[in-house]
Amino acid sequence: MIVVDNDVISYFWIRMDTERASLAQDVRERDPDWVAPRVWRSEFRNVLRGYMSGGYMTLAEAIDHGSRGF
Repeated sequence: MIVVDNDVISYFWIRMDTERASLAQDVRERDPDWVAPRVWRSEFRNVLRGYMSGGYMTLAEAIDHGSRGF
């Protein structure tokens, strides 16, 4: 079991940064049993909002990402 923070979760699910997404995928393959603090969902939604505000993601994409794994 590994405790991951929101950065690792965000890179794993969103995959905007391919290098970091690859590293997150490697971590997941080595240890698929992840736990995270409860606040990760709120932090993840904030990351999605930031991508939308920056023009990197549409609302529909954010909703799609936000509905995965919840």
